[in-house]
Amino acid sequence: MIRKGGSSAGHKGISYLQRSIQSNNDQATFNNDTLILGSSFKYLQPTATDGRSTINGLKLNQTPKVLRQDTDNNEYLDIDTELARLSSVSKIIANHSKNNNATVENKWGGTITIDASHIPSEDNVKYLTVKASDFPGYSLSIKGISDVEKVVITIDTSGVNNFSTGSMAFDSVSKSKNIMFNFYNIDSETNYTGNVDWQSNNKETSNAILSPEGIVTLSGIGTFNGNIVAHKYVGNNTFPTSSTFPDLELPIDRNNDVSPKLISAPDVDFGSHKMNSETSLIGNWKGNCQVSGEKGKEIKINVELAKQFTSENGSFANDVSWQLVKSDYGSGSLTTSLQDFTTTSARINYWPWQDDGTGNLLSDWSYNKEKKQYSFYDMQVSNLDTITEIGNYTATLRWTLVDSP
Repeated sequence: MIRKGGSSAGHKGISYLQRSIQSNNDQATFNNDTLILGSSFKYLQPTATDGRSTINGLKLNQTPKVLRQDTDNNEYLDIDTELARLSSVSKIIANHSKNNNATVENKWGGTITIDASHIPSEDNVKYLTVKASDFPGYSLSIKGISDVEKVVITIDTSGVNNFSTGSMAFDSVSKSKNIMFNFYNIDSETNYTGNVDWQSNNKETSNAILSPEGIVTLSGIGTFNGNIVAHKYVGNNTFPTSSTFPDLELPIDRNNDVSPKLISAPDVDFGSHKMNSETSLIGNWKGNCQVSGEKGKEIKINVELAKQFTSENGSFANDVSWQLVKSDYGSGSLTTSLQDFTTTSARINYWPWQDDGTGNLLSDWSYNKEKKQYSFYDMQVSNLDTITEIGNYTATLRWTLVDSP
């Protein structure tokens, strides 16, 4: 966060400052009820001489009602992961609506009239696409939208690095609509990384700007109602309010093959040990285990031993056995079960929960293990006392999807 002049952050709810703060004076202002700080910040309570609390030496103009702080291993929000998820959401929306080209009329930079009469409605939402060149204008008018319908407009920014609304006002119809503006490069199928200069203000209802890899600047005079997702946000004169854009179900990606795919398989490291010091070991997962499929639909993964432990000298550890260990908190207490896959395969069951149908099993297992919830898997080897020769041993595992390519 970089603060200049007398600017303040937040209105209600939560402000989360994760990594750093700079100010051109010795002050900072957060108007939220709750302030959450990253683990690296130093917060000091008000002193008798000044009466103001500080963050990294910057004086707060008001003390938060509720203060929380991350620990090294527990962040309130993984911002990088969330921005990556929202980048995928932006792509899905753009792919879903890229053939829903609205009829647009903009005469000499005046009123931008978008006619969505021919665009089908999906669960009271109309997804449509317009071009960045249709902007800027003095006012925005949208036709063909019923009183109960929301609007998601993908602005095709192909070949554009700078976008501006101009001093665009919302007409009597559009100002009463919940409108999301999604910025995406349709030709190259990439997220927009350029500038969005938003000079338009809205007071009657909540809108949303979705540009997770772009730079969004509010440069108008007044208030922006709703949500902004951006890689970088700059607030000059316009002030975001605490109102939020209503939730929408993510549309099914028309160009997305939702058949299960195994994107990457992990390694497992059992460490270094003295001969006969251990009879069994639980390994540490390394790398990634990533899949994609349909959100909420089970993916079945088989793992089997393709080649037994073999040392660099060619010695085999044929009597070592392999187990997949499942730990489960589903019943409220921890239960464990083992599947021996020394001579057969073991089964892993996974349900993608991300909106785009992707999942990283190791990340989810680590989180579940830390929070003591749901289930997670480990890899175990046994009968290690049957190994009689010293060496660096490696084995090969085969990962396959069940009933899928």
